[in-house]
Amino acid sequence: MRSIIQKYMEGRANEKEQKELLVWLRKKDSRVDFDSQKLDWERNLNSQYFPKGGEKVWHEIQDHMLNVSFEGWQHSKKMSWMLKIAAVFLLLIGLSTSTWFLLRGHDGGTMYTSIMADKGQVSKAVLPDGSIIWLNSGSEIKYNNRFGEGNRLVELQGEAYFKVTKNADLPFSVNNSELTVRVFGTAFNVKAFDSDDEIDIVLEEGSVGLIPLGAKKAVYNMVPGQHANFNKLNKKLLVRHVNTTRFTSWKEGIVNIFDQPLFLVVERLENRYNQHFELEEEVKDIHFTFTIKNESLSDIIKLMEKIAPVKAEQKENTIVFRLDKTQKLKLP
Repeated sequence: MRSIIQKYMEGRANEKEQKELLVWLRKKDSRVDFDSQKLDWERNLNSQYFPKGGEKVWHEIQDHMLNVSFEGWQHSKKMSWMLKIAAVFLLLIGLSTSTWFLLRGHDGGTMYTSIMADKGQVSKAVLPDGSIIWLNSGSEIKYNNRFGEGNRLVELQGEAYFKVTKNADLPFSVNNSELTVRVFGTAFNVKAFDSDDEIDIVLEEGSVGLIPLGAKKAVYNMVPGQHANFNKLNKKLLVRHVNTTRFTSWKEGIVNIFDQPLFLVVERLENRYNQHFELEEEVKDIHFTFTIKNESLSDIIKLMEKIAPVKAEQKENTIVFRLDKTQKLKLP
């Protein structure tokens, strides 16, 4: 088991090895051995991974660091079932971000795991079946203790990118209040904030089926390169071909704003920088196109003021966008 733990710590364990480790970890005594080997692995990081002490090397090792949460597990038999999904195979990947794991009960004794990304953060985690997810700022996924065995069902609030491990016998599903995205193994992005009137799905690899609330089968099967927009109010579905990078680059820390009105732009900025904005009515529909990489919020605001007739003013904890009438007079 030592070799499997070593491979798991380094992110090299295959699906069979992960399942073997999972069964072993259900035993209480195994946790002691696991923690001991994990501690030894961490102690050896300096000599094994930092020969030059470079920051780049440090971040590479951060990609393999394990973040587990087992508080109170020994006091509940139910929690032993939870281990297989709640903590064992959730890897916190170093993206200069934070992920929080919240364990809680639900009706009928079913246990759930929630993974959340704080405002202004992007988080990455590995699910028990080996699937990888990226969570955008202010987003959350939730799944129950049968995940990976009886189901592969994830509930999403917010935006997430999924790279799903193939399993023809157990399809992977992403649910929200109005739409289910069902896949067998693929790479795709779903944006489904509760506060939004629309759900957006972008498919990069494989195929997915879209199942509206109450439907028994997919009303549309997407192919790579497509963007599907589902309106929660009128239940209409619109599909078009797009450059998928514009919708998925956020997981690499890049935000693409393409011909979007200011009221949508500030939503992206609020998620990116955890900053509250207000808009005067005159500027809400002014459109912007630009890309955010590593720029500060102040740099982005200066850019916006240069390319459009807007002026940003700080009022306590809020930034207010107003119409810059002086600049407007200079426009052709």
